[in-house]
Formats: sequence, C-alpha cells, structure tokens
Amino acid sequence: MKKIAIVLALILLVTGCGSKEAKTVEEKHGKENKEITESLKKLEFGTEEEKYFDNLMILDSNTIRTELGIREERVENYVAAVSYERNGNYYIAIKPKEEWKDYVKNALDLYTKTLKEQATEETKKILDNSINTEINGYYVYISSNDNDKVLSILKSKLK
Repeated sequence: MKKIAIVLALILLVTGCGSKEAKTVEEKHGKENKEITESLKKLEFGTEEEKYFDNLMILDSNTIRTELGIREERVENYVAAVSYERNGNYYIAIKPKEEWKDYVKNALDLYTKTLKEQATEETKKILDNSINTEINGYYVYISSNDNDKVLSILKSKLK
C-alpha cells in the first residue's frame, strides 16, 4: 500500500497535479497571432507584382532563431514574416521578456542592418522607408510598399 501511495505522489509531483501551463508562444497566443497574419496577408499594395503581402515566410520557433537569432523562450510573444527573396518586405512584432529587451532589440537592429548591407538598389528604397517603433511592449519593425497599412493592423491587434 505504501508503494502505491509513493508512486501516486511521484506521478502527481511530475505531472503537476493535472494543471497544464501553456509552454509555447503558439499555445499562449496562437489564435491572436493567426488573426494578425491573416489580416496582413490580405493587404493590397500598388502594382500587380507587389499587390499582396502574402509571399512571406511566417516565422515559427525554429525560424525566429535562424532568421533573427532570437530564441522563443526569450520572448513573451511574436508574430513575424520575412521575404524568402530578401526583397525588403517584412513585418516583425516581438514582445521580449523584461530581462531580454536589450538582446532582442540588438538582434532586430542587426537583422535590419544586414538586410540593408546586402540589398540591391531597388530593395534599398523599400528598406530606407522602414518603420521601427514600439507598441504595447512589442518591438515593431516593418518594411513594405505601404508601412502605414501594416502598422495600422498591428496597432489595432497587438495587446
């Protein structure tokens, strides 16, 4: 009988008495982040070639690390997408954990600086008009043919 009680106590200790705290950004913010991504995909810009903001790589826990050098466990939330072709189009909204604010800001600044250094003349025009701001604790970096449209959506949805 004592063995059963000990085993049950260990199971409860390991599983946390049945409580499950969300562990990933996806589990915590998946629905809200998906709404932002879907809203941004529907934006229309200028000419037919640049009409839609939907041909971007949506960053997940793996690609946020490889593309931006930021580990998911260092942020409270993020929603981000970057161009596969490095054509200057991207949106990044990251809310870092308090102790990682400087690190995240530096990583984002390095990412945008590197893009500019490697850009073609046409891409530099888009990147030179990029927006870097802060909204509700999120570092927001936007580069597109109409930054104001993207910023408007992010302002309305980032809480």
